[in-house]
Amino acid sequence: MKYEPSPRPIDCGGISADVNYVDAFTRADDPMHDGAHIHSFCEVYLNLSGDVSFVVEDSVYPVGRGDIIITKPNEVHRCVYHSDCVHEHFCLWLLPDGSRRGLPDCFFDRKSGEANLISMDHADREAVISAFFRLRGEAAREGEITVGYLAALYGILDTIDRHRHDTLPSAAVPEDLHRILAYIGENYNRPCGTDELSARFFISRSTLGRRFRDHLGTTPSEYVESKRLAAAKELLSAGESVQNTCALCGFSDYSHFIMRFREKFGTTPHRYSKGLSRRGGGDGG
Repeated sequence: MKYEPSPRPIDCGGISADVNYVDAFTRADDPMHDGAHIHSFCEVYLNLSGDVSFVVEDSVYPVGRGDIIITKPNEVHRCVYHSDCVHEHFCLWLLPDGSRRGLPDCFFDRKSGEANLISMDHADREAVISAFFRLRGEAAREGEITVGYLAALYGILDTIDRHRHDTLPSAAVPEDLHRILAYIGENYNRPCGTDELSARFFISRSTLGRRFRDHLGTTPSEYVESKRLAAAKELLSAGESVQNTCALCGFSDYSHFIMRFREKFGTTPHRYSKGLSRRGGGDGG
């Protein structure tokens, strides 16, 4: 399923913001789950309930009530459901200007897939939860930005900044999966199909598929493609041509690359590049 947030940004001091609240029963095996999320915004995910983990790049983070996951533009992430559950959560999307002013440095000053899970004490967890509900209420008002909206938004960002060093490590994954993920991270531009990975790492196709499904909530082919598409956005943002981007990211078929990019991001690589040029380069991160 295509996932590219298109909020109605509200300009406030160098950033644009939009918040979304979800409280829905979800089946673990629902085929309509979103695939990997790859977008041009910073994101703050706040968990309120649900038997879920949050995957960012190669890292798997168990999350519970009050846990926060932060991601930066084009950092591949997804939610993994371990059982049928009510998954209640907030997503706050933040689009900084070119200077990135208004956002804590912890969004950008780290390697992708590292230091995503912010740990807080009970008091700060409950304070952030309250701030998200206030932000949602103020965002529903029509007209100009309210003082309450700004207070809630910057209260959330200030709390994240104060806890920028209070991050928790990701959960351990099986050693064979860890080696496979490391290989894909360095070689996604080469053939990385299920057959190639099974042969290289002496693992059966069924075991390989089960490892990815149980720990990452996806298939090997979907995982590789998400890496390639994220890299494609980065290259296009840096000014690379569409044709070279296709080859550099490991897509052997040009028309397939165009189709998959459009399905994922709602636009073609050519239009995406033109949009960046009109904005003066860069896509928010």
